Amino acid sequence: MPTLSLILVPARFKTGKLYTPLATTSGGTVLGASGDFNVTRATTATRVNASGLIESVASGIPRLDYYTSGGTVGCPALLVEPAATNLARWVNQMTAQDTPAASGGMTVTTGSTDFLAPDGTSGSITKYVGGAASGTSQYAYYTGGQVTASASGVHTFSLFVKRGATNPLNFCALGIGNYDGGSGTTYSYFNLASGTALTAGASVQDYGNGWYRLTTAPYT
Repeated sequence: MPTLSLILVPARFKTGKLYTPLATTSGGTVLGASGDFNVTRATTATRVNASGLIESVASGIPRLDYYTSGGTVGCPALLVEPAATNLARWVNQMTAQDTPAASGGMTVTTGSTDFLAPDGTSGSITKYVGGAASGTSQYAYYTGGQVTASASGVHTFSLFVKRGATNPLNFCALGIGNYDGGSGTTYSYFNLASGTALTAGASVQDYGNGWYRLTTAPYT
């Protein structure tokens, strides 16, 4: 038997309510007098808006998401996701590296204005340009302290990446390892030239304008 899914396209909404068209006996549609669905989300969250940009939505407001692969704006649909906690909010600050630029390693530029971030802002991204010694084993990482997470449950790591015009990366590896409460290290590999994941369980989302969201395979 095929698996069926339902995409709800709301006609309008207000805080905590979604309104969908209701059929009439004459074949037309009317709006329900009260919300057909209640939205209960205690925190802010993100969506892709009608301009194709990522934006934050206040708590309790339905997320009408316009995302389609490749950055093309589509029809809005209600975005519903399982509960999750973002434990690594500073991945754009991965400025430490295993080989300093003075020794032929990467040149790291924070606040680059070369191009726009997925949310349409300028000066909010970090640019990495490989040096003579970078090779295939150059690492950049965040040094603001370990991420605290329970040893139980499933964890993934994701970030937005765009290939630069200078020294562009063809491949990228994201690693999760030795966070507080966990042990071991796991890596997921990606081909940035084709926008594909090379590791089973990892995924790539195309946000257009050269931006990909890379998500590692689940790590328990």
